[in-house]
Amino acid sequence: MKKYFILLTIIGFASLETLHATDVFSKMSAEKICVAYETTKGMFFVTNVNVIGINCSVTIEKSEKMVRIIIPVSEFNSGLAKRDSEVAFLLGGPSLVPMRYEFSLPKDNQNSVRPTIKGNLFIKENPNSVILNLSKKANVTQFQFNTKFSTLGVKVNSVGPGGIIANPTDNLIIYGQVPNNLISKSE
Repeated sequence: MKKYFILLTIIGFASLETLHATDVFSKMSAEKICVAYETTKGMFFVTNVNVIGINCSVTIEKSEKMVRIIIPVSEFNSGLAKRDSEVAFLLGGPSLVPMRYEFSLPKDNQNSVRPTIKGNLFIKENPNSVILNLSKKANVTQFQFNTKFSTLGVKVNSVGPGGIIANPTDNLIIYGQVPNNLISKSE
């Protein structure tokens, strides 16, 4: 009986380590450019836990022809420092190369926000073609897209023998949000 109590206690605390959010956007700062990831991992073969990491240290560089969004991989915050450093290594490699999303501006109207943006998401300098569907809200413009770690060339390892401690899924949701006043200023 004591073994079961200890196991249930461990599982309970493991479940509390992450924030389960049905609305990741509400966790982002409305005044900053933010990017977040959400994935699921199996814990102790018993429960699934949502893992969310948010990064509001994102910057934008804009030229006449192109926009580059720079995402420092070491700035994701999931509430667990050890996981954040592992995510930074997975996404940026040993030198923690920032992720970036680059897209070209349309020649005919460079100052408008298009509802769909096709560009490249660079992870460890490897380009991945990604289409973002934008949704303009009152104060922010948002996007969300579903993908897989394997599609982006990222290998996520299990923790413990056979993934007994944690077994991440391949599924990944990436969210982004830009305050509309920053879009207007950059135009």
